[in-house]
Amino acid sequence: MTREEVLRRYKIPAEILDEYEPQGQEYDDSDIERISTIMTLRDIGFNKEDIKMYMLLEQTGVSTVKERLKILEVKRSALLDEMHKNEKQLECLDYLRYMIKKSKE
Repeated sequence: MTREEVLRRYKIPAEILDEYEPQGQEYDDSDIERISTIMTLRDIGFNKEDIKMYMLLEQTGVSTVKERLKILEVKRSALLDEMHKNEKQLECLDYLRYMIKKSKE
């Protein structure tokens, strides 16, 4: 499959292909799967260095499963912490809104 077919069919941003382009001119199923994983990692907040490290581990294979799971667990924990922080901020914001509305009465 050509670059243009990949861009059109899978709606992969061109900058992803520019950054992680396979060696040849054609893309096979394994290239698409690898790029899909890269896009997922980007979507959940991994930076370029983290993506490269994760993908190197993935290419190594089954022997790195525990390490990859650990990386994902750390990211998950950080996302949960951020969500809890945002929930607390939202509660404070709602309280201030409530107080303003109450004072108008």
